[in-house]
Amino acid sequence: ARPIEEADLRAFHGAHPELYRSTTRATFIHVFGRDADALGALGAEVRTFDGAHPDAIPPLGDPFPQRRRVAARLDELNASWGSDFTTAVAALPVGKWSAPIASRYGFHLVKVIERRDAGPAPYEEVHDRVKLDLLVARREAAVAEYVAALMNHYRVRVGGEALRDYVATARTAAH
Repeated sequence: ARPIEEADLRAFHGAHPELYRSTTRATFIHVFGRDADALGALGAEVRTFDGAHPDAIPPLGDPFPQRRRVAARLDELNASWGSDFTTAVAALPVGKWSAPIASRYGFHLVKVIERRDAGPAPYEEVHDRVKLDLLVARREAAVAEYVAALMNHYRVRVGGEALRDYVATARTAAH
């Protein structure tokens, strides 16, 4: 078999877009609070701070044991922060601070910095998967070709009946 080249990988990626999809991702900053009302009262201070320092995380609210700048897929957010929080973050406009949003941890004022919607995954993100998928596809094709060649040279009987037509499947090549 000839070695896999970059052009082969890119061609396989382009020919099978259904295999390589990215999920929606969000990058946001947040201010944490244990109490929704107290956190809501900080909203004006947060927006004032943001006006002067739009790329900085406001040093306000209660201590939070995790990062205050988060970049994650929505399925990851859902698993760790909860579905209500994830749904709210997905609906927020980019660049605007939210009202308090409940999560599994407490309450958060959230500003979405960037959102990338689901769609075709860029080749660079899935390069390793494409390589593996292409190797598997080549193996399946080679096994199917070999079995077809054998069928031309031998008579095969299954349960006493002659097998006339044989169609290789992915299962045949994989096992």
